[in-house]
Order: sequence, then structure tokens, then C-alpha cells
Amino acid sequence: MEPERWPFGNHYDVCFEYGYILPPGETEVPPKIKRAWADALKVRKIIENHTKSGRTAGETFEILKKEINKAGYIYVNRQIFNPKLDPQKTQVPLDMHAAGAGIYAPRIGPLGPDWQRAMELPPNHHFYFEYWVYVPMPEWGEGEYLSLQFHDGALATPEGVKYYFPPPLKIHLIQAK
Repeated sequence: MEPERWPFGNHYDVCFEYGYILPPGETEVPPKIKRAWADALKVRKIIENHTKSGRTAGETFEILKKEINKAGYIYVNRQIFNPKLDPQKTQVPLDMHAAGAGIYAPRIGPLGPDWQRAMELPPNHHFYFEYWVYVPMPEWGEGEYLSLQFHDGALATPEGVKYYFPPPLKIHLIQAK
């Protein structure tokens, strides 16, 4: 049986890490994907800097939307790329929901009932640090984009965000044979 082959040049999320399969002749990630990765790390820093226990999920959500837009990105309320928005700007949706508490816990994002956003983030609130960056890729065709998705286990503490394990910090290069 022939093993499944992954297409060259594709970008995959593998077990909470990212990898890029180098096509023959390439030695590094293409510039546009590097830009997407840099945007993702900047957005993560915005979220880390403004997520703390002691205020409501809704207050945190409003702060994050404002800070994401202030940084030059476009906050979007849906987990889908919007081709009608500025093709030069990265789009960012959020859905930072509780881990293990079902729906009876705070939720930082647009999904779920309003009462979840009215709940205060308690100390050591266990949640999924979940966000996306959608980078328009018109060179791939009309309406095309690159999506990077993050879903890391974290705690909201009075001091800020703490992780159970380090979040992805780099793109692993995979040499094609």
C-alpha cells in the first residue's frame, strides 16, 4: 500500500505545532506565510496582555476587540474569512471558552449566550486560548486566504495568562523527499 503524500507548499497544524512542507528547491517559509505567523504571534501577545481574572468575559472581549483593531488588524465576529474586507489586513476572530466547565462558565468571544460574557473570570480560570488569523492571499486566487488556528490550554490569573504547556512559537520545516 502506498503511503498518503502531502502536497508540497501546504501548511498544517500538527498536534499544537505548525509545520511547512518545503517544496523542492525551497529552504524556508515563504514571506507571506512568515508575515501571517508574525501577525499570529502579535495577536497572541495582545490577548496575553489584556486577559486577566477579575473582570467579566464581556469586558475582556470588548478590550480585546479594540486592541486588535488598534494594532492594525480587523476583528471579525465569525470564524470565517470575509473576502469583502480590506485585502491588506489580517482578520482575527476569537472564541476563548472555558475548559471542562461546559456552558456554565465565562466565554470571551461572540459565541454562546450573553450571560456567559456577564460572568467574571475567576482566579485561575481554565480556558482555551483560541483564536485565528486569516491573511488574505490574492496571489492564490480571488477570495483566497491563509488560516492559522490556535487552541491552547491556559489559565487567566490576576497577573495575566499562564499556559499548561508552551504555545507554538515557530513553524517547523519539513523537508520533502
